[in-house]
Amino acid sequence: MSGVLIVDQSPAAAATIRAACEQAGLHVVGVAADGLAAIEMVRAMAPTIVTIDLVLPRLSGLQVLEAFARLGLEPRVVVISAVSAREPVVAARVAGARAYLLKPVIPTKLAAILDETYPSTSANAVARRCP
Repeated sequence: MSGVLIVDQSPAAAATIRAACEQAGLHVVGVAADGLAAIEMVRAMAPTIVTIDLVLPRLSGLQVLEAFARLGLEPRVVVISAVSAREPVVAARVAGARAYLLKPVIPTKLAAILDETYPSTSANAVARRCP
């Protein structure tokens, strides 16, 4: 499968991210509200792109990124979080995040990050396909 999986415990934040993705022409395949659900959904759906918050119940976003690497899962990850301290930002990048965006999400900024992170790639084209 392809598309975007949104991982955020806040329904309001997830809705904002969904709207921004859809406005950018990206197909959202699902929303996970905790870290364990995120891993299971990535295993089951193999999304091209995952947006993830660092602050999640059950497993943190950083722990999820580390689990993706351990399990050989390779979605392209954009962290969207209110956490702005240098250490978690660096740790997320080291763990595989391709980009880091601070909340609150500005739809045009998210679209630009997705386009900058994945310009003219097959991943971008695949994520944009609707079923």
